[in-house]
Amino acid sequence: MAELSVATFNIRFRNLTDGAHGWRHRRESTLLQLSDLEVDVCGMQEVLQDQRTFLERGLPDAQWYGVGRNDGRRSGEQSPILVRPGRLEVTSWRTLWLSEQPARAGSKGWDAKIPRVATVLLATLAGLRIGIVNTHFDHRGRQAQLESARLIADVARGRREIAGVRAGIAPAPPQRRHWIVMGDFNVELSSAAMRELSSAGLRSVLPDDAAGTFHGFTGATDRQRIDHILVDDGFDVLDAQILHQRPGGRLPSDHWPVVARLRTR
Repeated sequence: MAELSVATFNIRFRNLTDGAHGWRHRRESTLLQLSDLEVDVCGMQEVLQDQRTFLERGLPDAQWYGVGRNDGRRSGEQSPILVRPGRLEVTSWRTLWLSEQPARAGSKGWDAKIPRVATVLLATLAGLRIGIVNTHFDHRGRQAQLESARLIADVARGRREIAGVRAGIAPAPPQRRHWIVMGDFNVELSSAAMRELSSAGLRSVLPDDAAGTFHGFTGATDRQRIDHILVDDGFDVLDAQILHQRPGGRLPSDHWPVVARLRTR
């Protein structure tokens, strides 16, 4: 058995209309929040390249995996996965577009308003094969949300081959892979999309009565819970919570981060 701490955090993209909550005002708070999480794996959403560059400088030891959704390189929002060195042996990773053409950079799926992505990382932890998905579902397209969930469910069920864009160090032993799926899903657990993920054996790390995660820079804790960490039966949840912190006295984002401490079975 081995323990693994994980988090998901939508940091809010650099939006020039955010006024006092604009990136230049809160970027130090966001960096402090990420540093204070002290997790082994963190999935972030809405990360633009200049934001990533700033955070990379402030988190020099973290390994980053992910690309821009517009061109598969640096353009557009990213949903990167950060890994603390030494905790996981990463064997491969890639970005999937949540569309009918998941390998096509910039593709927009179904009724989605904009392109959406999922970063998929394959790794080993204490000899156990695990997979980590970090994603950001569309905020309007209900069909896109459902089909995106089906695509990720197929990944977790092993029905969709994940060929990493980084070559694996060595072939993994023939055993089942266990999954952690996290991100900003833009829907609550009762939605059809989240039920689809549940049908693939994924469950939320948080209790049913947990607080909300989106607050729109109000600091509220009773709004929608749309940010989730899901795990399959390969993990026990030792602790999970939504953090309501204001590092440096400022809201670091319009979402609260979700953190969990897991143990392999």
